[in-house]
Amino acid sequence: MTFIKSIQTSENKIILKKLGKPAPELLITDQECISIAFLDTETTGVNRANDKIIELALKVATFEKSSGMIISIDLVYESFNEPGEEISQEITLLTGINNDMVQGQSIDWEMVDTILKDTDIIVAHNASFDRAFVDKHSSVSPTKLWACSINDI
Repeated sequence: MTFIKSIQTSENKIILKKLGKPAPELLITDQECISIAFLDTETTGVNRANDKIIELALKVATFEKSSGMIISIDLVYESFNEPGEEISQEITLLTGINNDMVQGQSIDWEMVDTILKDTDIIVAHNASFDRAFVDKHSSVSPTKLWACSINDI
C-alpha cells in the first residue's frame, strides 16, 4: 500500500520516480486552498467489531479550490501495527503484510490526530470501512468530513 510516487509504463516495465513537492506557480492564500488527507488502512479482516488495523497510511496535500491544482504535498505518515493476533495467510496474500513486518510496530495515534486536525476532509477508498476502524482509535476522525472514492465520485 506504500504510496507510489509516479508510474510510467514502457516496454513492459514499470518505472517509479520520486515526486517532490511541486512548486506553486502563484502565491495563493490559505482561504483559496483546501487541505485533504488521503487515508488507507489494511486490516486483519472485514469484521469492523473484531478485526484490527495492521497498516495505516496518510498523505496530506493542499489544493487550490478554484482549479483543483495541487499546491503542495504537506505530510506523509505510514505505520505498521501489531494486531495482537496472528495475521492469516489469506490476509497476507491480499495485503502483502505478514506477522514479521508488524512485530513490535504500533500506530502513533497522537501523530495521526495531529495530522488530521488541520485537514478539511479525509478521502478514502471505501471510506465507511476505513472510518469504522480509524474512529475507534482517533479522537479527531469522528469530527471530520469523510469522502469515499468509490461512492462520492
